[in-house]
Order: sequence, then C-alpha cells, then structure tokens
Amino acid sequence: EYGSLLANHTWDVVDRPSNAPVIGCRWVFDIKFNPDGSIKRYKARLVAQGFSQTYGVDYFETFSPVVTTATVRMLLALATINNWDTSQLDVDTAYLNAPVKEEIFMKAVPGYPLPGNKVLRLKKSLYGLKQAGKNWSDFLSKHLLELGLQRSEYDPCLYYKIADNSILLLAVYVDDILIKITGNATDEIKRIIDELSKRFKLKSMGDANQLLGMLIERDRSSRTMKIYQAPYINKMLSQFDLSDVRMSKLPAPADMFCQVTEAAFNGDKRTVKFDYLSAIGCLQYLSNTTRPDIVVATRFLSSFSSNYTDVHIRYVKKVLKYLESTLDMGLFYRADTSS
Repeated sequence: EYGSLLANHTWDVVDRPSNAPVIGCRWVFDIKFNPDGSIKRYKARLVAQGFSQTYGVDYFETFSPVVTTATVRMLLALATINNWDTSQLDVDTAYLNAPVKEEIFMKAVPGYPLPGNKVLRLKKSLYGLKQAGKNWSDFLSKHLLELGLQRSEYDPCLYYKIADNSILLLAVYVDDILIKITGNATDEIKRIIDELSKRFKLKSMGDANQLLGMLIERDRSSRTMKIYQAPYINKMLSQFDLSDVRMSKLPAPADMFCQVTEAAFNGDKRTVKFDYLSAIGCLQYLSNTTRPDIVVATRFLSSFSSNYTDVHIRYVKKVLKYLESTLDMGLFYRADTSS
C-alpha cells in the first residue's frame, strides 16, 4: 500500500511550515470477504486524520454523491428483463487519482519516518481528507463526460449514452463502476473500458455478483435474477443479543402498533440496555435495498427513536429475529412479467 502511495505521487517531502497546520495520519486494516464468507484478501489503507482540518483554510466543499439503491435496482431489473450484459469495474486506490487543490501538510507515515524537520505536502486526495470524496467524484465525472457520456438529471451518479439501437448505462458508487450494455454497444463498452484503463488502474470484476452489500444471483438461461443481503444481515445480527426473543414469522405482529403506541403514551420506562438507534439505522438500510417486507415495521418503530421504551426494544428485536429466519429472502426479477 505504501508503494502504491509513492507510485501515485501522493505527496512531496518538504520542510515543516511555521505558519500552517500539520495533520496526522494512521493505518487502517481490514479484511475483504468473498460472497461465500471466505477471506478474499487482507487490506491496509493510509488515512489522513481529516477531523483536524479547518473549514475555509484547508478544505471548502465536501459533498460527493453516490448512486442510489433505487437506480441500482432499476439497472439490475432492466438487465434481467432485456437480457443485457453487465460488467463491473473497480478503480484501484481511486481517491489517489484526484489532485488536491488546497495546501495540506501531513506528518510522516507511521513506520516510515522522515529525516529532520520534514513533513509531507499532499498532492493527491488521500483517504480521510474531508474533500477527498468530492475531488474524486468531480475528477471521474470530468473523464466520463470527455468520453461522450451524459449525466442523468435524476441521479448524478448515473451516466448514459444512446446511439442508434444501442444503450450504455453506467452507474458509479465511489470507486465501484457498474456498466450495463444492450444492442450493438459491445464495441462502445470496450472503447469506454480501454479509455478508462489508460487513465486509471482498473480491476475488471466480470459480471456483477456482489454490489453495495448485495449478493446477485443471475440465471441467464431462465432470465431471472435474485438480489439479497444474507451476509449483511448476519453481520448486523452479531451486534445485537437476540437470545431472549422467540422466532418471529412476521416483521410486524398484529399487536405491535397498539402495544408500542400505548407504551409511548403512558411513558413506560426503559430498563433494557440496547442500541435502538443503531438497530433502526440498519433496518432502514435493508428496507431501502432488498427487504421491502420490513418497511412498515421499520418506519413505525423509527418514529419513536427519541422516546422508545422496553416495549419498542422488544418489537425491534422481533424484526431482527424475523430477518434471522428469512436470511435468503430478497428481490426476484424475471423477464416473463406476465406470470
């Protein structure tokens, strides 16, 4: 990883300035997993301590869009119905491609000391900088537009190109690029990938089978696709103790609405230690991606986030227990929509 930072000319070694702040950095270690749960690779990433940056001095705008889950679901559905080919690409060390405009100084990388009173002046948008995401988003968008793609008015991370009888759709989520093609766009997609490969270090992931925490199972012969989030649910459930909850067949039992409303109205006590807000956040993410069956229960329970009681906690646990018993449920697309 350190070699990659040097190869990308991420910084210059300079004398420590007397009148400018110097931020720190640290290594972050992670394990990447395959769809089946096996270890794919060990990963290390150098992250700048952007929390010490000062607005108006070493950063300004920070917002960077990401593709919505609705757009991703739409693309997957279109690919299934129309039997489109798909390609998934990953940009290696994506942020390090984007230059940083502000003057930012950073301390030496842990494990790689600098001589004397030297520091690093950043030239690229190192992970952790407040503006890093925006810099990369703007940089990638500039290149995609130069290649002849247009940006959607409805989702700024969806790009498209329509010519003759072919359609090319490209969705961007940070450094993951999902491409859908149809008609005679095969040559065009090859051109786009070749051009991007000249500008960035790309890894071709083949057909999309894992994206944004979703597992994608596709059968081209029957023109069907299933997307679900069993690994994410298992990871989420490991955070919460559900040993005191019976298995639930429904996400929202019939008595939930009365019981929960009555508990809030009566001002019942909260005695159970449970991270209610974290659980609600996880449930909201799932309900917006592949589990619409928990939407009603999640929205209702989330409306009590500021005054939840033991009763609310019990019913949130019931939703989690329901997910535990329905791990493999998700969205199913098929080309034959008449049956």
